[in-house]
Amino acid sequence: MGFHIAARTQVIIIAWAIASGPMQWENPEEFNRERFFENTTLDFRGFNFEYIPFGAGRRGCPGITFAMAVNEFALAKLMHNFDFALPIGVKEWDMTEAIGSTVHKKNALLVVATPPSR
Repeated sequence: MGFHIAARTQVIIIAWAIASGPMQWENPEEFNRERFFENTTLDFRGFNFEYIPFGAGRRGCPGITFAMAVNEFALAKLMHNFDFALPIGVKEWDMTEAIGSTVHKKNALLVVATPPSR
């Protein structure tokens, strides 16, 4: 891109800036779950830089396989055992992200979990 970087310069990559760049996504500051369904060729394991939750290359997370299995199992158990709804008076999910070295929610996710009516 026309930048000259001297030899032995330490370059720090800000993954958040890459993942939320306007060249990658339309309305990058807004959470839009459909963007993850549109292009199924994108990989979250660090081969595509549109989103990098586990790092990339040699610096990638060595526990990604275990983490994904545990996360999927925990989510499946919750979805199987509860029905989720927004609290009374809340009209939409707040998916605002906080800025930091890792991505996390700015505000707590408020939901009402009830046993399923079967």
